[in-house]
Amino acid sequence: MKRIFCLMSAASLMMLAFSCSSKEEEPATLPVVTTSEYTDLTESSFKAGGEVTEDGGADVTAKGIVFGEEPNPTIEVSSLTVDGNGIGVFESNATDLKASTTYYYRAYATNEVGTSYGEEKTLKTTLAETISFDIDGVTLDMVLVKPGTFKMGNPGTDDLFAYEKPVHNVTLTKSYYIGKYEVTQEQWIAVMGSNPSIYQGNKIPVHQVSYNMCLQFIAALNEKTGKTFSMPTEAQWEFAARGGNKSEGHIYSGSDNVTEVGWCMDNIGEGMQPCGQLKPNELGIYDMSGNAQEWVSDYFYMSGYDSADQTDPVGPSEPSNQYQERCVRGGSWMCDSIFCTVYKRVGTTYSDNMGFDYGFRLVLNNEE
Repeated sequence: MKRIFCLMSAASLMMLAFSCSSKEEEPATLPVVTTSEYTDLTESSFKAGGEVTEDGGADVTAKGIVFGEEPNPTIEVSSLTVDGNGIGVFESNATDLKASTTYYYRAYATNEVGTSYGEEKTLKTTLAETISFDIDGVTLDMVLVKPGTFKMGNPGTDDLFAYEKPVHNVTLTKSYYIGKYEVTQEQWIAVMGSNPSIYQGNKIPVHQVSYNMCLQFIAALNEKTGKTFSMPTEAQWEFAARGGNKSEGHIYSGSDNVTEVGWCMDNIGEGMQPCGQLKPNELGIYDMSGNAQEWVSDYFYMSGYDSADQTDPVGPSEPSNQYQERCVRGGSWMCDSIFCTVYKRVGTTYSDNMGFDYGFRLVLNNEE
């Protein structure tokens, strides 16, 4: 009997040992990982991450996110971050991205078995704050203006300058790029091959150009670059001059002191000056007060603005009369400071008028 008991005990121990051995030898599996939502999105980066909740029975040796412009990014073919090891929550910082581009991303975790992935998510990087174009070796710099609502017009309470009133709400629903500087003579020469300006210099604004001459320049520039540049509408011009969504409420573009931001009769003897010599406005745009008066695309209407709220206005469908057909903004070096305010508008004559101090600035509307 004693021998039977011993045999049974030995058998039990063998079974227990076999059971323990089997448990220890269970094969490892892939880790389990989830993907978090992105934060801190910019034109070139974002933050995301995830959580490794199970290691699959083997050490997690790497975790992070993979991202790229194609769906289902992997560690073999996509960009990735490495943000530690083991189980738990992690955060990743994806960098060196293209502006205004759709990216796919997901978390990953790697152990000795292989790599597993969390759910895939998508995002689109923001527009670049500034962009530049090369025109036969000449640079054209532009600044982003984001959508927003502002009060357009002259806030004065007297009866003067009724054509600049009433103040009214304007909403611009789409972002656009506007020239960091007025169009320069070197840019004009690069496109047109000639220079109509009186005061000459590569960085001085092109001037003595009519509205129609500006249209010819824009058509040639668009053909050369494949883009769709234009002149700004009055609303686009004024919103940018005021500093867009970063506006601090100045009466001139970037200051309440005109001599800080604009060349006019208050601070210059004679002649147009090179662009960008004074202080920029809140968006980093130069010379929207003074230096050269700037053509805008709208017709001029002597009776002033409509008081109703407006969305993406493009101005009247026809001018008020043949003597004040088009509109220029911003004042010039020849003007008193009152003409350099962000709300001042001047009706000029026909579209072929080559004003002595007339220049312009480019806009590139968001094509999305």
